[in-house]
Amino acid sequence: IPVANKNKKLSYKDNLELTELPLKIETLENKVSTIQAKMNEDGFYTQDFSYTQPVIDDLAACEQALEAAYARWDELEELQQS
Repeated sequence: IPVANKNKKLSYKDNLELTELPLKIETLENKVSTIQAKMNEDGFYTQDFSYTQPVIDDLAACEQALEAAYARWDELEELQQS
């Protein structure tokens, strides 16, 4: 009896993406942590808007990218297991 290929439902591209997602997620989590630490520094919010707003925007973008990466990882894991 042949053993079913665990990645049978995933294309090569999807399988490659699935293997790369943990590193992408880790990188995004580290970036979010770094930005949050910067925002938690004393006096961050007393600085000029032209400095603080790009940092806040960057945090929002990183959090959205992280959420999308987790969603994609879940999607690929589900495909792999079906």
